[in-house]
Amino acid sequence: FPVTIPPELATDPNFIARFTELVPGLSRLEHPHLARIHNAFSFKEGFALVSEFIADSLPLREVCPSEADVLRMVRQLASALDYVHSQRMMHGSIKLSNIVVKQTDKGMDALLTDCGFSSLIHPVSVLGRVYHYIADWMQSHGHLQIMKEAYLPGSPDWGKLSALQHSFCERFFFLAPEQKLADRALLATHKVDGYALGVLTYYLLTETFPEGCFPMPSQLRASVS
Repeated sequence: FPVTIPPELATDPNFIARFTELVPGLSRLEHPHLARIHNAFSFKEGFALVSEFIADSLPLREVCPSEADVLRMVRQLASALDYVHSQRMMHGSIKLSNIVVKQTDKGMDALLTDCGFSSLIHPVSVLGRVYHYIADWMQSHGHLQIMKEAYLPGSPDWGKLSALQHSFCERFFFLAPEQKLADRALLATHKVDGYALGVLTYYLLTETFPEGCFPMPSQLRASVS
């Protein structure tokens, strides 16, 4: 199925150069746990990628895997990333929405999608989009009054704040430290994928994100061995 590149990038000469340079390599990637990019094309409004359609799959966030399934899927994703890195590339944007799951006779199989998309978009632009998304959402819902209110006035709308928290966590917690700072984002290497995979493993085992000095998964859930 086609994945349309955001229109604001379509006229960016740097993006066009990266698109032309990187897409041929991305389309050659082939691994059983990696959603393939079949083709890329340009049209009047911009650019698009044709990515593999994974039939009978569900987003990772919609499944409740057992510990055995978590370990199985993490091994599969690690294998896919090892292959990507062997091709001198990196994913760069691992998160829950970039992983789909299929149920098989042997257990859950995970497939990584959107591989290399963050390489097409400037790393600082990726970080800026995270910050912009949060600020724009808060402003549109009346939760942001710049230079006027230090705190949210009145009773909070927990439903809306929960959606905001989910969107923020979906992006921010999977970023390695160097990806969170604009002046260091360009220094990011394939090691950021290992960081994100570790965060993902912890989240799948505990349903919480690791922050600071965090406890072992077995300390949060007795069922985790």
